[in-house]
Amino acid sequence: MKIPQNSSPMTMSSLGLSTNPSTINSSYEILPEESANNRSKPVSAAEHQAVPILYYHSVMLEVGNEIRMPPDQFEAQMAYLKDKGYQSVSLDQLYQAQYRGGTLPPKPFVITFDDGYADNYTTAFPILKKYGFTATIFMVSSYINGEDFMSWPQLKELAANGWDIEGHTVNHPYLSKQDATTVLSELRSSKELLERELERPVEFFAYPYGDYNTPVVLAVRNTGYLMAVTTERGWANHNTDSWHVHRVYCYANMGLNEFSRRLHNPNY
Repeated sequence: MKIPQNSSPMTMSSLGLSTNPSTINSSYEILPEESANNRSKPVSAAEHQAVPILYYHSVMLEVGNEIRMPPDQFEAQMAYLKDKGYQSVSLDQLYQAQYRGGTLPPKPFVITFDDGYADNYTTAFPILKKYGFTATIFMVSSYINGEDFMSWPQLKELAANGWDIEGHTVNHPYLSKQDATTVLSELRSSKELLERELERPVEFFAYPYGDYNTPVVLAVRNTGYLMAVTTERGWANHNTDSWHVHRVYCYANMGLNEFSRRLHNPNY
């Protein structure tokens, strides 16, 4: 993808934001970490645990492309999760539990898909429905109705079935390489379009390419997002602020042993 030339360097002051990093999460109370024991009851705010957020892109077979998860491998992973008693939760449930004192069911996990490929609807959706799971789509708004990407009717059907459609910018740029005006436009325009068309709040964000810096993080916060996920490996943990949330990368031919390992090791 061609990256636009910067018209000016992006700084916190150019965004009209504080240069004090502590302001990023100053309103959040950090709560005690939970023990690693399995739970047979909902996990309260006082019993926090790290939670794996799985992230995928496309669910289809394409030899040599690791971001395209073959459907049989994807279904095997979902069958494993169901068999082991995992329960899918939304990013809002995770946010409320880790930063606002809410609760989670036993063995929670989150499923996310980046970019909004059409096979998330045609292939992943029926598989997840079969196992009783829901997911989040981080949708690049300019890709909607494009070739190989989801349409508005598909996104609306997913939303009606308990899926969340969240922010991933307008054009999927490296945000740290953009000027301040472009960053704010990418964040606000995408958020506003999704909220208008889907008629629901868009409160969660994924950094394109996992690329961010302090000014980008502060711009995301000031755009009205509650939480942002990265591509940094590991589980979501309440000791990390809500703008640097880690995820678990899932890729083609990783095998069930590696998939299982990443579900058992928060710092894989």
